[in-house]
Amino acid sequence: MVTQLQPLLNQIRGDLPDECARVMEQRDGSAQVTVLLQRSFDPRETDGQCAIWDNCARYYTVQGRFHEALSIFSAMYAKLMDMQENRGERLHKGTPLVRISEIHGLMGIRS
Repeated sequence: MVTQLQPLLNQIRGDLPDECARVMEQRDGSAQVTVLLQRSFDPRETDGQCAIWDNCARYYTVQGRFHEALSIFSAMYAKLMDMQENRGERLHKGTPLVRISEIHGLMGIRS
C-alpha cells in the first residue's frame, strides 16, 4: 500500500520496538500488538512506556481503523486499572480516556 500516509506510517513504525512493528501489518496485527503491549510494556505516563501504546494505536487511527485503535486504548486503560488496584495507589489514566473520546468523535459518535 503506497499512499500519502505511507511516510507517516513508516515514521510511527520506526518509533516502535521491533517486536511491535513486526506484527502491525498482519491481518490480526492489532490483536497481536495488544497482547504484546499488555505483557511487555508499562502504560504509565510518568516512568512507563505510554508513547509505545499511543503510537501503536495511532498507527491504526490514521488509517481509519478506529475499532482496532479503540481496542488498544481500552486495553491500556484496563491495564492501568489493574496496576492501580494491585499497587494500591492512584495512577493517571488520562491518555487512554482522552484518546478513546477522540476516536469516538472521529467515528461520529458524540457524547
